[in-house]
Amino acid sequence: MLLFQVTGYHTILALAIMIIVGHGFGKLAERIKLPEVTGYIISGILLNLLFTLVLPMKHEFHDIVHNLEVVSVIALGFLSFTLGTKLWLPKLRKHIKTILWTLTIQTLAIIGLSTILFYIAGLELWVSLLIGGISVATASAPVLEITKKHQSKGPLTDTLISNLGLDNVIGISAFLIIVTIAASLKMKTALTLGSFLVPLASIFGSILLGGIAGAILVLLDKFVLCRYCDEKNMTPI
Repeated sequence: MLLFQVTGYHTILALAIMIIVGHGFGKLAERIKLPEVTGYIISGILLNLLFTLVLPMKHEFHDIVHNLEVVSVIALGFLSFTLGTKLWLPKLRKHIKTILWTLTIQTLAIIGLSTILFYIAGLELWVSLLIGGISVATASAPVLEITKKHQSKGPLTDTLISNLGLDNVIGISAFLIIVTIAASLKMKTALTLGSFLVPLASIFGSILLGGIAGAILVLLDKFVLCRYCDEKNMTPI
C-alpha cells in the first residue's frame, strides 16, 4: 500500500539525498584510504536497506528508482563513452592476444559455471542460462574511477582497460544470443538460424551506429582543431 503518491518533487528530492549521502560516504572512504567508489556503493546499499526494510516505503522507493532510470541510462552512456576513448588501437594491438585469451576463458567459464550451478540448485535451464548471461556483465565505473584517481599507467592498466571495454561488448552480444536460446527453451520451440537474425542485427547495427558516430566526432574534432590552429597560426599536432 502506498503511503503517498510519488511525484516529480519526491524524485528530485531522492536524487538530491542520494548525491549528498553518496558524496559523504565517498569522502569518508577516501579518508580511510579506500577508493571513493567504495563509499558510493556502500551508501547505495544502506539507502536501499533504509527505505525498503527500516522505513515502510518499499513501494514508494521502487517508484522513485523507476523514475530515476533515465539518470542511470545517461550515466551508463557517459561511462561507455569514456571507456571507448581509452581503447587506443595501437595499445589494443600490442596486447590483443592476452586480451582475447582472457576474454574467451572468462566468458565461457562464467556463463558455463553460473548456468550449471543454478541448474543444479533447481532452476529451470532457460532461467539458469539467463543468469549465466547476466553474470558476464562487468561494472566499468570502479575500474575507471580508480585508474583515474591514481593516474595509473603501464601494460597492466592498458590491458585491464582494453579487457574491460571489449568485455562489455562481448557480454552484451552473448546475452542477446542467450536470450534467444532461453526463449526457445521456455516456449519449447525449435531453434533455427532465423532465430538469431534479430540479436545479430542488433549487435552489428549497434557497432555500425557507434562507428559512424565515432567517425563524425573525429572529423568534427579535426575540423575544430584546424580552425583553431589557423586562427592562432599554429601547426596541428
